[in-house]
Amino acid sequence: MRIVTKTLCLPELAGWTNRRFMTSEKFPLCTRQDFPNLPILEKHFNPFVSMENIEEYLGMISTISRWENRILMMEIPVWEMMASVFAEEKLKINFCVNMIFLQMQNKWDFSQFVQIFNRDVSEIIEADMNEKKLAEKLSACNDEVIILDACTLLENSYKRRKIRENTEKVKQKVCGGENSLLGIEREIYCSLLIFSEQIQLNNAINVFVDADFWKKPNEFQEILRGKPIESFIACFIQFAENNLHEVHTIIKNNYIQTPNKCEATLQATWEILRKFWESRGIILGEYLQIPPKIEWSIFSRKIREEDLIRIFIEAVRDDIKYWKTIEKKSE
Repeated sequence: MRIVTKTLCLPELAGWTNRRFMTSEKFPLCTRQDFPNLPILEKHFNPFVSMENIEEYLGMISTISRWENRILMMEIPVWEMMASVFAEEKLKINFCVNMIFLQMQNKWDFSQFVQIFNRDVSEIIEADMNEKKLAEKLSACNDEVIILDACTLLENSYKRRKIRENTEKVKQKVCGGENSLLGIEREIYCSLLIFSEQIQLNNAINVFVDADFWKKPNEFQEILRGKPIESFIACFIQFAENNLHEVHTIIKNNYIQTPNKCEATLQATWEILRKFWESRGIILGEYLQIPPKIEWSIFSRKIREEDLIRIFIEAVRDDIKYWKTIEKKSE
């Protein structure tokens, strides 16, 4: 009697496997109580969401005031969904986006804008959690965004120090590829979005968020209710699966042609997005009023400590004329 053994390889993590973007809904087996608790089973996204209102997604992007931020908010979800694909072409996402909140803003808006999986809940990670829980969260991540809340304004000195230390560890792990950091022995292919009140000096694109970030905040909220982000994610995954070879080629060419890897990532992503929207009959740059020639170095330019001191001094000099001095009254 001949015994035939077949081996079935199952994905442990969500994201790209065998040219398909895998989620819990696409997992090939029905699970039972004794089935291993794989991270992919906790990563939900409905691939059958309506795609009719996808153009409303561009309408929502249009409510962002600055064209540079329009580009970033369009590119962040692509970095997430394609992170392991970029890494295959030696263009690992080696920088984070640091959103600096100058006023009390609704962080939920931004997490909803970029979050891929489990969109009915906020997946924001608090930077002051203990290292073991932080490692558990990160080890389950692949081809998605890690949103780290590193705001320290209302915290005591102990928590502020812990938040700064954990933020740096997460940055090194996700952007720097430190293999043994936080006890995680593999590289994490994700994009990293940090919420904070401070400028990040290294491996970061700093974005200032104030009351004028959105042209019409109420209009943005209204569009969000129609689930255009879900439509975009579903459409883009379908496009990427059908055109994966071309996507690889675009990333590879930009890696070869552009020495600065942050700029290469930005350029490649914009090219992929343009092709995606062209397939739907839309010229992306014209629709969003983006300059025809983009100077990508404005995103990757490093901020040095001496630059911050100079900016502070210039700001004080410019505004000091609006203030007056009075004699201090003695007690």
